[in-house]
Amino acid sequence: MRRESCRRAAAWSPRIRIGGAGMAHRTAAPVVVGIGWICVGALVSLGFLSILTIGALLLVLAGVCMAVIFLVPALRAAQLRAAWLTLLSISGLSAGAFLLAWLNRDGPGSVCHTSLQETSCADEWSPWPLGISGVVLLAGGIALTWYVRRAFSVRVEVRSPRLHP
Repeated sequence: MRRESCRRAAAWSPRIRIGGAGMAHRTAAPVVVGIGWICVGALVSLGFLSILTIGALLLVLAGVCMAVIFLVPALRAAQLRAAWLTLLSISGLSAGAFLLAWLNRDGPGSVCHTSLQETSCADEWSPWPLGISGVVLLAGGIALTWYVRRAFSVRVEVRSPRLHP
């Protein structure tokens, strides 16, 4: 009895419990990698939208996020076990579309704002195409990730033919 408890104590490793009482122990590394890829996609889309101001910094930050995913051993192992998590960066690309939709929320047409000292007018686009493209990118990235995950998790059993009947 004592040997068994010693073996359990020696085999114990720190894990984060995800799920209810009936769920098995799982590490949180795949969740962190998935969030990291969403951040990479968001930083890339916002970096290209603001390339003339802080875009280069955002693109460098996206590269740093990718480097962290590939250089931290626990995250690299989770990425290698679940390569389909990379597809979540498509969902992160929706951040740029949602930002443009929010900035053009008063459009389409000329929109004027007045203050005590001045009146400023600007032409704005319709936010609907931008918002819809953001929803399509967000849902498409999640759906594609889910589909590829299911495709990789299907196990096919191949039986060899009998040599002798």
